[in-house]
Amino acid sequence: MTTFEIINQSYKENILTKDDIYNLLLNNKIIYDEYKQIIGEEVEIPLDILKQIKIAELWKNCNETILSGFYSSVSGEEKLYGLDEQDQANISQTLNMIALNMSGETIYWKCKGEDGVVLPYTIEQFKSLCLDAQTHKLGNIQKQWTLKAQVLNATAKEELELLVW
Repeated sequence: MTTFEIINQSYKENILTKDDIYNLLLNNKIIYDEYKQIIGEEVEIPLDILKQIKIAELWKNCNETILSGFYSSVSGEEKLYGLDEQDQANISQTLNMIALNMSGETIYWKCKGEDGVVLPYTIEQFKSLCLDAQTHKLGNIQKQWTLKAQVLNATAKEELELLVW
């Protein structure tokens, strides 16, 4: 059960009140759309609070996009690769082994969603794969920074609504 589902169920069972759900919204534990879905109505929220909520929503979307993986053609064919926390740790460890000349000439790496297919890569191919991963990660972080700046400069709720991931 997701956090949203637990909160929604708790509200339906009168464990959480409308005020509790509002406080979760203000503390960035849920996003505004989730609030509306749980409560079934809109609420007037001050612009500065809406900005905080929007920034948290953007960070959540940014993180989900990064963790969903990235595409690379380093193998000669475009493939999807994982980039969750474990993948990132494994990439760093493998790069450290390469730097210490302890990796061997071939690096074996799994593509995401290919039913366990592990492919061989040269050290240079693996470094290129890592560069693609970093480009994906930093590109999304930079996108979030740009959107955050637009959020902070917004002067009306309607401007915030136009800012989507």
